[in-house]
Amino acid sequence: MLCGEGIEHSPAVQSMDARITTFIAAHRTAGLNQFMKAMTWTGSWLAGLSLAAVVIALTLRHRLRVAAVLALLAAWCGEQLAVTLTKAVVERPRPPEALRLVVTHGWSFPSGHTANTVVIFTATAALLTTFLHRRTTRVVTWVLCVLTTALVGFSRVELGAHWTSDVAVTAVWTAFWLLMVSRILRITTDQPAPPISRG
Repeated sequence: MLCGEGIEHSPAVQSMDARITTFIAAHRTAGLNQFMKAMTWTGSWLAGLSLAAVVIALTLRHRLRVAAVLALLAAWCGEQLAVTLTKAVVERPRPPEALRLVVTHGWSFPSGHTANTVVIFTATAALLTTFLHRRTTRVVTWVLCVLTTALVGFSRVELGAHWTSDVAVTAVWTAFWLLMVSRILRITTDQPAPPISRG
């Protein structure tokens, strides 16, 4: 919320956002627009439901620990709550409607699609690397997930749905939030066993 208020009251940031959006809009192509519309779908609630279905299936087959599922649920709920509350408090307008290529709802800051994408692809990479044993394959998986997340964030700017600062701040905050959740999970699951009483 503080970041959003800072952006909303910073002429320098708003000027930068306007210049970037104007530049990108001036270099749009039909092919790029279609590709960005396809990319932005991966940050939608449909993609989130797809991930939830996979997680439920793996849990029922005892391939995932309940603690990991609870951590993912906490991360997702925390992200959704933060996005909803921050939008209501900051109330930053979106880019001009004439520049938008997709239907949008609500305020601009933060970017819900970007937050969803960070959660979805971080969880996807974590799930995939659980079943991958080669280090190279794990690295490639994480790189692909990071690149996909960056493309979705860019799509929100290219399609005129968000300002650049909306996307950048949202990605950093959500990544920090997921790091906090993972640290808490690690601390709670790595507690040493209590000593055995010899009374």
